[in-house]
Amino acid sequence: MTVTIGGSMLRSEMLRTLLKCKTFIIGLSLITIIGIIAVLADSIALYPPLEFVGNPLESPSAKHPFGTDDMGRDIYSMTIHGARISLFIGIIAALLSTSIGTGIGVVCGVFRGIVDAVIMRIIDFMLSLPYLAIALVIIAFLKPSMMIIILVIVILSWITTAKVVRAHTLSVMESLFVEAARAIGA
Repeated sequence: MTVTIGGSMLRSEMLRTLLKCKTFIIGLSLITIIGIIAVLADSIALYPPLEFVGNPLESPSAKHPFGTDDMGRDIYSMTIHGARISLFIGIIAALLSTSIGTGIGVVCGVFRGIVDAVIMRIIDFMLSLPYLAIALVIIAFLKPSMMIIILVIVILSWITTAKVVRAHTLSVMESLFVEAARAIGA
């Protein structure tokens, strides 16, 4: 058995495992590229994103790599600047849904009983619904904004995190060290 101090061996082992995973490397590379594009959007984009720079519906060319939209705005420039908004929404929604899901999962795993039963039935019901269809309907009925989009994503995506965290909490609660702590009165 290896004794670790401060979890450094665990971290290096985890990092080594992640670096061997091709999908992790590809995903990390894509996120890094999109992040760099978002940071350098003003330098990379050929035109301001909302400026009318060409004829409506121009096909792709050297001047407009993705063409222009129906109002004559450069689609390439709008896409580059849109990376900022997409990353912002994704990061905020992921942080919030992970926090909410973790909290609910721990509460269900620790307290069990009626609280766990009710929340797990709500989660089971929500998992049976079509995520994308509900998100589109909610956003269509409300005035679309970044805040609404983030809230819809958070409301619909904390569920899986809660279920996974609950399962891990239940397995930890059944561990011998928890039983020993209960036995000595903790």
